[in-house]
Amino acid sequence: MFNGSLRLRNVILLALGVSFLVFAVDRYTEAKTRMRSHQWTLHQERIGLVPAEHFSIELRPDANADYLVAAKFVSPSAGKPSDQFLCDIGWSFGDDAVCVNNEIELSVDWLVRDASGLVVARADATPRAGTLGSQHGTVYLGKFPAKAGALYRLEATTKKSSARLRSYQPTLEVRIDPMRFKNAVASSQMNAAIAIVASVVGGGLIVLVGVLSWRQRR
Repeated sequence: MFNGSLRLRNVILLALGVSFLVFAVDRYTEAKTRMRSHQWTLHQERIGLVPAEHFSIELRPDANADYLVAAKFVSPSAGKPSDQFLCDIGWSFGDDAVCVNNEIELSVDWLVRDASGLVVARADATPRAGTLGSQHGTVYLGKFPAKAGALYRLEATTKKSSARLRSYQPTLEVRIDPMRFKNAVASSQMNAAIAIVASVVGGGLIVLVGVLSWRQRR
């Protein structure tokens, strides 16, 4: 009777351990699936950003979401973008010692049409928002709403840019709204953390069953 109770306990612990491991695999798979659910950067292309330059790009999003149109600049040196670069994109206004003329040196007109030719978004983009990294700066030109699988065409014309900006290897990027991407990353990290904890608990229970079974046989 006593041995039967011990065997039942071991079976229950083993079942719990296996369940935790199955749950861990499920959370890990969800974490990977979440990050691979969309093409987060829909398009990326080097551009000259020469005034009057026109370009047209065909896009087919895979998510019902707002897509960000941005220009990314990479510092030609090993360091962070210069103060003069920040002046050119309008991020250092008020610092007269650096920004002498207080004029933004970047303007890009753009619009997005759907498959029927209807304009779904447009902007005379004089940038104000963006992100600054250790060796690059990304300027947000605007957003447009998209439906998964639909065909769109982005048409843009550079109205104004400085030689300094053009030396920063400008790249046009079209990607899912950053907040949606951040939420996906946070969700994936949470699922990955849960998977780690569940796998440790499940593995520990299985090891415990092994130890208890070994003691019973002694």
